[in-house]
Amino acid sequence: MAGQLLRNLVAACDVSMPRRRPSTRGAPCYWWTEEIRHLRRSCLHDRRLSQRARGRPDFDAKLEDLRVKKRDLKREIKESKSRSFRKICDEAEINPWGTAYKVVTKKLRSQWTPRVTCPSTLRSIVTALYPEHPVETRILHSFNAEQVDKVSTLELIGDSRTRWHPQ
Repeated sequence: MAGQLLRNLVAACDVSMPRRRPSTRGAPCYWWTEEIRHLRRSCLHDRRLSQRARGRPDFDAKLEDLRVKKRDLKREIKESKSRSFRKICDEAEINPWGTAYKVVTKKLRSQWTPRVTCPSTLRSIVTALYPEHPVETRILHSFNAEQVDKVSTLELIGDSRTRWHPQ
């Protein structure tokens, strides 16, 4: 009887109060891998061990282990970023609005860009981006007006009615 009551109580608590909240983190960085996750977890574990070993004879050994793990983690992150950058560059040739676009716009959004207010600088930027071209006039066909048949307005209206509104 007591076991059943305890199970019902635990079930009610599980339904009403989840033991763990769902993660509110977004998607991981484009360069994040399982190997990096494993190395980071190992590095954090060694950091806790070295902090606990402070003042003990094995402190130097724990600290050296931590330094090696941090070096490995940094190396792996650097290599992963390099691999991911090459992959993104290859993908940009196929899909310019994919990951490459998102990475670049995120970088640009995070940077503050000063506004150009100097009129002469603005004028030089606009002339460099939009150069003036001479206006070209082309005559496609040269024809003699006397060779064209004369058409009356009624003929034109009659032709358009039959062409657009067939009966």
